[in-house]
Amino acid sequence: MHIRYIRMNKGRYKSMINNISLRAMLCLVAVLICAGLAGCGIENNRLAGDETAVLVATISEWNEFGGDDAEPQELVRVKKGDVIFEKYSYKLVVKSVSSEKIVISSAGGIVEKEKGGGINLNSKAPKTITINKGEEKCFATQSMDGGVNFVFRYEIR
Repeated sequence: MHIRYIRMNKGRYKSMINNISLRAMLCLVAVLICAGLAGCGIENNRLAGDETAVLVATISEWNEFGGDDAEPQELVRVKKGDVIFEKYSYKLVVKSVSSEKIVISSAGGIVEKEKGGGINLNSKAPKTITINKGEEKCFATQSMDGGVNFVFRYEIR
């Protein structure tokens, strides 16, 4: 960087940066900012042109009288912002989709089921749910007298 001093009136000096150096620095800063902004959503929708994201979801409601016989639903071409479930103050929204996993954000109150099929009513409900490609996960609402069961499987076709 070259600095020139220009004599101003009344004996004062002012420094000026060479115009070429200034332009180069501004271009570099602009490139870095654009690269940083592009990197923020790097995971979202990174699918090859012929790949389709499919979330197979079985969502069943239950209460003290029994539950419904829900069938798996294929949510094809899921993308960021899709609402998977919204009822009873529970909300599941797709946060990001990639070839390897899907991340779902939760408003809370939904926990992963334990190996025996029960839930821990005292566990802290996660704000995000990650399901890897080919993986199946079971979740449920944190309630005792009625609620919702979720079974999710993520596939790429």
